[in-house]
Amino acid sequence: MHPSISHFPNKKFFKQKLLDSPITVDKGKTIPVLPECLSGAYRFMDVSDGIEMIDEQNKGPKNLLEAAVVCKIVLELLKGKVV
Repeated sequence: MHPSISHFPNKKFFKQKLLDSPITVDKGKTIPVLPECLSGAYRFMDVSDGIEMIDEQNKGPKNLLEAAVVCKIVLELLKGKVV
């Protein structure tokens, strides 16, 4: 994981136990610059209307509304539009 992505979750949830990939640390790769509205390496979004459910094969929880929001964001980024 790139250090600019792992910094927050590592500090907040994992007590600094996450390790970054040597490939990303050693080569000093940077995260691509996204439109201003998506500043930073990650973004939190409130999708509180979604409902988590277990899928038919009992492979774990899924949330179709959250998945749809992610798909829309990715499609807009691919089109080069600001989300």
